[in-house]
Parts: sequence; structure tokens; C-alpha cells
Amino acid sequence: MAPLLRGRPPQQVITETYPTLPVVLADSTATVDLSIIAPAFNEESRLPRMLEETFDYLQRRKSKNDLFSFEVIVVDDGSTDRTTLVARELAKIYGESNLQVLSLKKNVGKGGAVQRGMLRARGKLLLMADSDAATRIDDLDFLEEKMKEIERNGCGIVVGSRAHLEDRAVASVCFVLIGF
Repeated sequence: MAPLLRGRPPQQVITETYPTLPVVLADSTATVDLSIIAPAFNEESRLPRMLEETFDYLQRRKSKNDLFSFEVIVVDDGSTDRTTLVARELAKIYGESNLQVLSLKKNVGKGGAVQRGMLRARGKLLLMADSDAATRIDDLDFLEEKMKEIERNGCGIVVGSRAHLEDRAVASVCFVLIGF
């Protein structure tokens, strides 16, 4: 299979075999404002809630700014459950141009899944969000404000953490927002 290319037009389901490595094109340009990458391993039960909350948030943003554009990329990291099938069904509801499903045949780990999703993304801003919905998606507003504060030369990275809430956290969660 051909390597994944950043900025490649969306497709409903792309299946990749390990160890194919993605390639970033030097001349790639953003075609949407925000890409949300959700790595998922055996998340068939939690993924629907996360996507419902995410799409509610994204639609509210779009209603305030009709020019706002986005995509969500679920990267199924070789799940043994129905994660890919559930994500495909949800893509029919949310729109196949808004929700892509990247299904990896073999588990490559969270880092590998995030990498493949990030390199597939077409957004000006890239957000990694865990698919268990343990962090509120509207925290993105705060991350974007911080991004604006640190952005230099068109690039920056903001990492959100719930480490200070560790005694209350039910899951380890991390948001990463990258601007290009």
C-alpha cells in the first residue's frame, strides 16, 4: 500500500498494514481549520460518547463561525473488538467527510496510532484526543488561547494535562494541539 500523505483527500476507511511509515509532504497545506485525531484500541463502547460530545462541540463552533472547518480521524490501532465497525456507522451519522476511520491491521501502540493520524490530518491545528472522553472537548478553547500566546513563526505546541487532578482522574488523559 502507498504511504500515507499529509493532506491527502479524506476517505471513509483506510486500512494500513504495519510497518508502513507515513510520509510528510514538504509542500502540504492545511485544508481545514482543525483536525482531531482519536487513537482507539478496543473502544467500541466508549467511542460513541466521545464522538457525540466532540461533534456537538464542533457544530456549536461552526454555528458561531460558518467558515470554521474540521475533521475527526479515528485511528483504530488493531482492535480486536468492533471499534472500526462502530466508527464506520458513526461516520454515516456525522458525515464521511467529517469523520474518517483509519484502521490499522496490527497494533502499533498509541504513539504509532497518533503518528499515523497526525500525518493523515489536513488541519491547520492538530489535536490528539483520547477516545475514552475522560477530558471535556470544550477544554480545547483553553488550549487554543495558550497556543496563541506561544505561537512564533507559525509553529507551536501546547500539551494539556490533568496531572494536577490525579486523585480525581478516572483515566490518564492528554490533549495535544499542534499548529502548522
